[in-house]
Amino acid sequence: MLVARRPGPLAEVAQSLPTRTVPVVADLSTTAGIDAVIAACAERPVGLVVANAAYSPIGSFVQTPAEETLRAVDLNCRALLLLAHHFVPPM
Repeated sequence: MLVARRPGPLAEVAQSLPTRTVPVVADLSTTAGIDAVIAACAERPVGLVVANAAYSPIGSFVQTPAEETLRAVDLNCRALLLLAHHFVPPM
């Protein structure tokens, strides 16, 4: 299972790997993105989750729109918490 926001780079990585992959296009900073990952994994046993997505707005904090800093919190904190709550118990 590979997850990324952008379908093009996701497809390139999936095709370059020597194993069968299931690409999932999802933005992990959104609830819909988390739900898409959980749904894609519903019928598969998951024994390892590598959460490598991150976001950091560039520039002055006070000049960065609140939506951008909230996106960073959603992706860097909320997404990891939700993924852990879902995938860790069966492991």
